[in-house]
Amino acid sequence: MAESRMQKYWWVVLVVGGVAALATMLIVATWYPGSELVGAFVAFGLLGAAFLWVHAIDRERFWWAIIPGLGALTLMAGMLLDLAIGTESKYDYLDVAVLGIGATIIGLVLKRLDAKMVLYVVAAFAFGISIAMSPLTIALKGVLIAVEIAAAAYIVYHVNRGRPMTSSHGWLHPQP
Repeated sequence: MAESRMQKYWWVVLVVGGVAALATMLIVATWYPGSELVGAFVAFGLLGAAFLWVHAIDRERFWWAIIPGLGALTLMAGMLLDLAIGTESKYDYLDVAVLGIGATIIGLVLKRLDAKMVLYVVAAFAFGISIAMSPLTIALKGVLIAVEIAAAAYIVYHVNRGRPMTSSHGWLHPQP
């Protein structure tokens, strides 16, 4: 079957999205100083939309485009959180938790097991770091990190159950 123009020139969408994102950041920095967070929000929205568009062109061939597309949306969620609660360092643990939630969602959406595992491990690290950064007591942090490690181990076991572990990349990349 012949490849459509959109499938052949998919990269143009990313270039245009990247140029539009960069132009947005420069315009906001020049004309609206102090509003860089808003400019970054719009720029990540443009980049995320470009990658999601590429993913929609051919979901099997461009499966990977969902990762930066949803990753940009995750960063936008973190920016909205910063706008809502402020950018003080005492709230940084919440931003790291948002990154963990985003990595979990991306892992759930993906079909490729090796990519799922990588995103789940990233999410586990993000949640662990978020708990460690939180203002909770040391004892409660220890309990929550232990629960988080147990949950991550269960997910790794569940995803890998019944699959041979013969991947050249190690246990993170199970063979279907």
